[in-house]
Amino acid sequence: MNIIDSVKPAYWALRSSYRLMTNRIRLLPDFIIIGTQRGGGTQRGGTTSLYYYLTEHPGIIPALDKEIHFFDVHYRQGLRWYRSQFPTSLHKYYAEHIQKHHFITGESSPYYMFHPLLPKRLAAVMPQVKLIILLRNPVDRAYSHYWLVTQEGKEPLPFTEAIQREEERLAGEQEKLLTVENYQGLNHRRYSYLARGVYVDQLKMWMERFPQEQLVSPGAVFDSQERRPLREAGRDCKTDTGISGCTRFRNSYRQQRVQTKGLLTI
Repeated sequence: MNIIDSVKPAYWALRSSYRLMTNRIRLLPDFIIIGTQRGGGTQRGGTTSLYYYLTEHPGIIPALDKEIHFFDVHYRQGLRWYRSQFPTSLHKYYAEHIQKHHFITGESSPYYMFHPLLPKRLAAVMPQVKLIILLRNPVDRAYSHYWLVTQEGKEPLPFTEAIQREEERLAGEQEKLLTVENYQGLNHRRYSYLARGVYVDQLKMWMERFPQEQLVSPGAVFDSQERRPLREAGRDCKTDTGISGCTRFRNSYRQQRVQTKGLLTI
């Protein structure tokens, strides 16, 4: 172990403590990308690409991590922990009054869209936040989700069987998330291949808590070669992104076979 590796744990602990101590002067996000997620963990999907496109703009400052997952995974840690993930109000003051440009911040936690408790939790803390919903072809999303969970070693079943057993695997999961405090619902996250593609149910859940003008959907499908969704997201968050493009992130999942796509579209 070299000297840099040996001091890393102390550095991370010190940074975490500092951010927690300064949480009262830290901001809450102006926008959150809440969906849709293509897999079970942190992947480079359309939400990741959009988030990094947006935060390349000098007026859009990223959170400490892209996917904070406070309102689902880390909710028990409290709002002070969530605030510690964002820039300070001093940073915003300097940007707006000295540098003379817009300043907004945000995060991207795509599982938020599918979690049944999220609209209520989020509305209680940030009723004015902009919610960016990046929808994806449900067929492509389902196969991509399956492939990624398989790559993570968390899916032992072949695709056809996983689809057939989805209802069985998800039985009771939503009820537990709603009634059991701090229930993580790993099956709900990992094996919801088809359920997450039923966007109408999820959108209805969010529209019961947030007015339509706060729900931003920049294009039905995000295309890394098409900048319209990026421009729309920036406009709706009150920032002119002015970004010509970025090619760092590419979808790496395998394309499904024609037979597989046919199975999902039945």
